[in-house]
Amino acid sequence: MENTLENKAKFFALYFGIHCLRHEELPNIPALPITNIDLCRPGLEAEYLELKPLPSISDEDAIEVAKVMKVDIYDQLKEQIITYIHGCIAHFNCKGDMSFRISDFLRSKGYALPWMGLSVEELVNIGWVKLKGETK
Repeated sequence: MENTLENKAKFFALYFGIHCLRHEELPNIPALPITNIDLCRPGLEAEYLELKPLPSISDEDAIEVAKVMKVDIYDQLKEQIITYIHGCIAHFNCKGDMSFRISDFLRSKGYALPWMGLSVEELVNIGWVKLKGETK
């Protein structure tokens, strides 16, 4: 995977419509949603996505992921399921329909996920992503 503007635009397209687009020179402006125009105009090299790290997944989002996984959720087991997802989600690998549905859901909520063999850490290192709550 090469660090090119074309590949960066492809990665950004996965978060289409999500309020996560930021510009290096305008750090005080709130994150904007990604649109078609953003993916083909000059200036993409100075932009990045501000995304949530998976370990910070909310209880509500973890429950939705558990539903996609077809894990029965009973009140007495809810916290165990959330703990399981918190612990395992960072290692999930996109294979099969269920994983694609889970990754689409998590991206729709603004979570950073690996892409085309690049880990989230690598996406951060090349400047395409900054994780919310982290200063780098």
